Amino acid sequence: MGRPQGPKPQASIKNRAAQMRAEEEKKARRMRAILWGSVIALLVVAIVIVTWVATHRDKVGPAADALGDFNGGKPIVLYQDKVTATVPEGVSVVDEYVSYTCSHCAVSNEPIGDKLVERAQKGEFALRLNLVPTATMPFTSASTAGALITAKASPDKFKQYHDQIFAFVLQQIEANDGSVLNDTSASVAKVQEIMRGLGVPDGDVNKLTGQLGDDYLATASKNWAEAKIEGRDERYGTPMYVVNGTEVKTSEHKTAEDLLAAIDKSAKK
Repeated sequence: MGRPQGPKPQASIKNRAAQMRAEEEKKARRMRAILWGSVIALLVVAIVIVTWVATHRDKVGPAADALGDFNGGKPIVLYQDKVTATVPEGVSVVDEYVSYTCSHCAVSNEPIGDKLVERAQKGEFALRLNLVPTATMPFTSASTAGALITAKASPDKFKQYHDQIFAFVLQQIEANDGSVLNDTSASVAKVQEIMRGLGVPDGDVNKLTGQLGDDYLATASKNWAEAKIEGRDERYGTPMYVVNGTEVKTSEHKTAEDLLAAIDKSAKK
């Protein structure tokens, strides 16, 4: 009596190949959903209704301790060698609205965001970085909370943190891997890893929670929706650039250089 024969080697290889293709297609579908969310972010921003409980939680307790002056949805202001929550008097103000999980914001960080920071550090204008919730997922909240804690506890490390977060998001998109971006625990762990790598004190790193980011972003979203921005369309999203209260539209400029020139021109008026 012969022994039962297993699958032929060729069939086994085919089965494994089919399984691998199925896994890759699953990852691709997940990442397409992420990217589609980013595309929608350019077209429309969802206005978050903030309840009294969320607003109150932003003003007292752990949030006030962890975020300091940035508590309550206040943006991060870069001017000369300072990272604060206050705009100096008598200077032009460039508002940059971004979300850490917006792929368009991540792509724009090097050609536009970096140049705006350089100009702000030279004192040409104050750069007000508004972190808002578009293309939202767990990593949005964790990375936002990490940015605020870093800006408060280690302001000299903030720009490096900002760049590393965007670099990680781009890496995940290029790898078609949304496993960290879509998982709360993994998101918090990754952000804490980046903060520790930059030398942010452990006592501050350990204050990071996704809830801190959720509460902050709820208020920041409300502030963005209610802001008086001249020239803003009814449908808007990130990245958005506003100079002294007037939007400089990305859609009207074909290159990053053109957009930067328009921002510079408006800031000097």
